[in-house]
Amino acid sequence: MDKIVKIGGSIFFEPPSPGWSDAINSGSIIQYANFNKIYIYTSSSLKIDNCNFNFPMPQSPIFISGGSPLISNNKIVFTGQDPNHYCYGISVQSGTPTITNNEFDGNGQLTGINAQSSSSFTISNNIFSKCWIGVKVPTTVVLMVQGNQFLGCNEGLDINEVARLTIRAT
Repeated sequence: MDKIVKIGGSIFFEPPSPGWSDAINSGSIIQYANFNKIYIYTSSSLKIDNCNFNFPMPQSPIFISGGSPLISNNKIVFTGQDPNHYCYGISVQSGTPTITNNEFDGNGQLTGINAQSSSSFTISNNIFSKCWIGVKVPTTVVLMVQGNQFLGCNEGLDINEVARLTIRAT
């Protein structure tokens, strides 16, 4: 496979991008990539695994607007400043993602995950370090939050009263 080099910009995965299937080891996947100021937008069931995201601007490096993407084993590092705290590592607008085993380094500014999807989904076994907020739930969401660690964060969970959460061993 040839190496693809892209400096800055965005990558879009939209239907009909084939969703990833572990059963047949086929579909859309991004694995073992380093992203510096590159943003991924997905409305498909993409798999993003073992990647590094470094970003200095208050724009989510991973923006989910549909599908059932698997976001796992990534390192998401915010290197900039956002005194208003509107910077999100992963922004979920809709869809049913599985967000697991990721590391977020927030530089005291980042909200690791902003969960706004009206569908139910799971956030598990992630490490949130030095984040302003680990997981923000500002809307009506059905969310399973389990096994996460919040280290040196201003707040671990910021939950709106209309959200429905199941929290286990976090």
